[in-house]
Amino acid sequence: NPVAFEESISTIGQSLLERINDGDAEAELPIVKVGANPSARLGRCEGDCDNDGDCESGLRCFQRTGPFESVPGCSGGAQDDSLFDYCVRNSDEFPTLTQVAVNPSVPLERCHGDCDRDSDCAGSDLFCFPRSKAGELVPGCHGGELDSTLFDYCIRRVDAAPDGVAPTTPTPVPSLRGANPTHRPTPEPVLNGPSSPSGELPIVKVGANPSARLGRCEGDCDNDGDCESGLRCFARTEPFEAVPGCSGGAQDDSRFDYCVRINDNFPSLTQVAVNPSVPLGRCQGDCDSDTDCAGSDLFCFPRSKAGELVPGCHGGELDSTLFDYCIRRVDAAPGVAPTTPKPELVFAEEFNEGDQPNPAVWTYDLGDGGWGNDELQRYTNLKENVQISPNGKLVITALQQGDSFTSGRIKTLNKFKFKYGSVEASIKVPDLRSGLWPAFWTMGNNVPAVGWPKCGEIDMMEMGYGEPGNSISNHLVGSTAHWFNDPAGTGAMHGLYLDVEDDLSQAFHTFSMDWTPNMITTYLDGKQIWAIDISPDSAQCPPEQCSELHDFHFILLNMAVGGEYTGLFSPDQISAHFPARYEIDYVRVYANDWTEVGGSYINGDPTAKYYLTDCGCPATCTSQQLDRMAEDSTSGSSSCRERIEWVIENQDSTEEEACQTVSGEFPSICGQACNPDAC
Repeated sequence: NPVAFEESISTIGQSLLERINDGDAEAELPIVKVGANPSARLGRCEGDCDNDGDCESGLRCFQRTGPFESVPGCSGGAQDDSLFDYCVRNSDEFPTLTQVAVNPSVPLERCHGDCDRDSDCAGSDLFCFPRSKAGELVPGCHGGELDSTLFDYCIRRVDAAPDGVAPTTPTPVPSLRGANPTHRPTPEPVLNGPSSPSGELPIVKVGANPSARLGRCEGDCDNDGDCESGLRCFARTEPFEAVPGCSGGAQDDSRFDYCVRINDNFPSLTQVAVNPSVPLGRCQGDCDSDTDCAGSDLFCFPRSKAGELVPGCHGGELDSTLFDYCIRRVDAAPGVAPTTPKPELVFAEEFNEGDQPNPAVWTYDLGDGGWGNDELQRYTNLKENVQISPNGKLVITALQQGDSFTSGRIKTLNKFKFKYGSVEASIKVPDLRSGLWPAFWTMGNNVPAVGWPKCGEIDMMEMGYGEPGNSISNHLVGSTAHWFNDPAGTGAMHGLYLDVEDDLSQAFHTFSMDWTPNMITTYLDGKQIWAIDISPDSAQCPPEQCSELHDFHFILLNMAVGGEYTGLFSPDQISAHFPARYEIDYVRVYANDWTEVGGSYINGDPTAKYYLTDCGCPATCTSQQLDRMAEDSTSGSSSCRERIEWVIENQDSTEEEACQTVSGEFPSICGQACNPDAC
């Protein structure tokens, strides 16, 4: 009897719900970290879980989005600076499933149904979770086990468990060293000016490069000049972004830009100060140069007459002053020239000479052992792994032989170092699916002395999420900073991902970073990936806690196989095609107002430190001996050569004195063979 059965299910469900709700009165339990990848299911308030399957029956894995975040129903979260995730009761966190409509006419919120596709859900952080059976749990929602329908519901991407969930769009990935799953950068808030009596108009795509000026809510514009008088081009930062004063943006998954009324979007001009002591925000003045503006996406717009419109700002026509204002680069019409000249090029590696990296600029990391991330490859200096191609590209090739992998990792340690500036590289990654992990990054030049993470690290580009068959690997770019001196006295990090439409393995793309004393910002083809505030006023990473992000760094290029970033730890999990070629066309560094550079390559004697001449007996102090790896808890991991070069540069030692020092520090590794007193 179907009716009787449904009534029975309803009675059982109500009883279960009452029992769950009664449990809410129980006292909070303290959070306890049992372990990563636990061998047994975790109880309430225990961590570190990765998905609901790590938790005991009736519990869900609560995904924390930041350190010190409270854990529902548990005490102690506010004192926990880790990014560990903990198991909590269903009723402590998750909203209840609600069926709003079949084929809904308006976007559905979290835990609302019945959706048919991701575009039925409100916001890019939600997607449609397809249920395969009645009573199936819906990640991040409460009451799924009581729901006998097959309705599909909108859920947050961060709630999707990695196992068993097949969303209709790619699932975000876990980031390195325990960070929570990715999310898109938060779009700039809409700042509304005076309201208009007329209502919203639907967005309409007329065409790219339109031959006539576009009207209100029409696209695809490239700049204000494409729009009719009184309108501006609204630059959308992601699909489904609302278009101010227009309807339908939340249903539009394109990246088209639309013409909007000035007062629907643009903030009003504000004069903050003449010769300001702090960086100016968007539409603030009076700036004198680009350095007066906050962030690399702003520059100082010079006004030539009173009443001149200021791109991307409202009220210019009412302003009779000649004040100059900070504006976004994306708002600048083609005829606008920034007030600062083209930056000075202070380092350029074009990879146009020879068949291997220039030894005056680059040295190799060699060996295996996982490199702190459970990686599977062994790094070599063989041409089959690292070479310069005849067409002027650096090629790092990962190879497989049975269950073994080799690859390459090169760096400019002690040869080129820099503090602040703009860095860019033209890069083509291989098909990363699944298990390849290319990177373009920096580390503090003092790593031979202090180790990681005290040296600091800036990841300009990392790619390679490894779930087999998941096409997101070639579309998702991560940027992260790592440092040590946080309030808890342990390692700390901050990062973000950018999900792009293009398959990045199909062409070369430009990855870049702007680094100033106030901000680090990374970009893919000019589009921001991530930024971190490192200014004295930063609540996240002030200089006294992040000094390693204000010191000299060197550049690294490598491609790992497997490891923490990919989530793959054994050869049988690697499904990528080999040989895999990671290609770099160039690496360039430009100066800004704060840039400092150094190293043997810059200082005009590129071979003096590379070919050590006073380190012991020629017969025993060989290049192979100098390249042996030395490691201790104080100085971290580096070769004898790198440690000697660091002592020369940072302790004002001669080469002979540095060799004596390092031989004493590591007698069994660098040893008497490289001690000049032993000859």
